[in-house]
Amino acid sequence: MAAIADSKAETAPQADHPASHAWREVLARVAAHMAHCGAHPARTVVLVPFAQLMAEAAAQWARLYPSGFAPRFETTRNWASQVGSFTPGPSDLALERGRDLLTARSLLEGAGLGAQHALLAGPLVDGATQLAAVAASVPQALRADWGDLARRALPTEAQGWLALEAAVARIAIAWAAHSDYATDVLFADRVRQGTDALVLLQGLQSEPLAGHLLEHFSPEKALAIDLRVGTAPGEVLWHRAEGGDDEAGRAAACVLRHIEAGRAPVALVAGDRLLTRRIRALLGPDVAVRDETGWKL
Repeated sequence: MAAIADSKAETAPQADHPASHAWREVLARVAAHMAHCGAHPARTVVLVPFAQLMAEAAAQWARLYPSGFAPRFETTRNWASQVGSFTPGPSDLALERGRDLLTARSLLEGAGLGAQHALLAGPLVDGATQLAAVAASVPQALRADWGDLARRALPTEAQGWLALEAAVARIAIAWAAHSDYATDVLFADRVRQGTDALVLLQGLQSEPLAGHLLEHFSPEKALAIDLRVGTAPGEVLWHRAEGGDDEAGRAAACVLRHIEAGRAPVALVAGDRLLTRRIRALLGPDVAVRDETGWKL
């Protein structure tokens, strides 16, 4: 749970917010890349790290470039759903646990491990699911080769439970390597030909699929922008609290100090609802507080 505190009396203009400044720099680079490629905005895709950023990015673009067409702000999964439909095959890793457990049982029986399916089906699904993101990032034509390389990393000799674990790992790799995925359509020639420019906004965690898409598109079309560049960390201060009341008082005082200094809104992150209610009470009626979730932030 998180809260946003803002003064009712004085609120920094949206354009002056540090986030808006960061968006201006990022979107200016997107516009420059489009101009360099001679790309039409409607045929330009900007990949964002989280689905929750799609609407925010579109709003920031509309604020900076109110006229004309806008590029498409997508995640890889959302982009794939826009350019093609997908239905998993009978033996594909569907990423739906109930269905995948049935498929896992069939795979175990095919490997001579049907007698242990009750014990091994769950770990097999878990292992294949963990591999799915990496496997899906590899173009279909190269996925079998990826599977061969992954299998070579497994121990060749094992006994007892280790032998069972190795067998499950081999099946999981084969399953992931021979499955089709919803995002496979992004590697299709028609998608590359229909995209004038591709921009990847890189977040805190790298996405294997997005990285391979950059390699798949020509260097003239593709651009990666690291959102972390130029973000200097602020000063971190620790407070030793004697109890819940003291913690709430210290937090409220910090919020008020930031607002008085013109640094608003203030994000207050807490996992304790009781603590948050105490802080809200201490802030009083002159400070507006709204609840948000981590995804919304």
